[in-house]
Amino acid sequence: MMYSGTSEVQAVEVAAPTGCGSCLQDDGTKTLTWKFVGHGQGTFEPVQSYNYVGQGRGSFEKEVIVIPGQWNMQKVVVCLSVPLGLLVLGLGFLLINLLRASGPFWTNTSFDCNQGLDNWAASWDKSKKDYCCRTEQKGCMPQIKGCQTECNYQRRTATCASRIQWGATNQFVHHPNACAEAYKEVVSECPFCSSCDLAQAYCHPAPLR
Repeated sequence: MMYSGTSEVQAVEVAAPTGCGSCLQDDGTKTLTWKFVGHGQGTFEPVQSYNYVGQGRGSFEKEVIVIPGQWNMQKVVVCLSVPLGLLVLGLGFLLINLLRASGPFWTNTSFDCNQGLDNWAASWDKSKKDYCCRTEQKGCMPQIKGCQTECNYQRRTATCASRIQWGATNQFVHHPNACAEAYKEVVSECPFCSSCDLAQAYCHPAPLR
């Protein structure tokens, strides 16, 4: 930059943002001002550009004014969206795990687990079975093992095959189709006994009179 002969010369340069928020700002400007302060009173001397010549040897003093750039809202949104997205994703996983552990909040209705307990397998809906099994260990579905599946009816537990046999020789004794009638009755009381095929129950009816 050549000296123009005036008492003050300015040059404007691009000033890149610095600091922790620099990624969110546009470039600013840096204004360099050389002021004539008298021969032998400054620290710079104009040649082809202003060169530092030492204290008391130049005619100009240098003044630097830096104006920071404006906040770039597009960059701000991009920078904030990444941690916020990770936060939302983490909260989503946490919520899913909580729902898996406790069940959906809209199904967490309180039930009376003693009401209808004698015939819970046929009379309770799934939400009540889930609630009572989880909170009071009542109404829990048994492991399905065909005719050896355990049927809990009137608060007594026996295998499906045993209940069919008991019905054939007691409740339906001397009926022509005692085993078939007993099977139908047991399935109505314990629907999961439908996994037991009547032929596999080895039901032996009492002799007809």
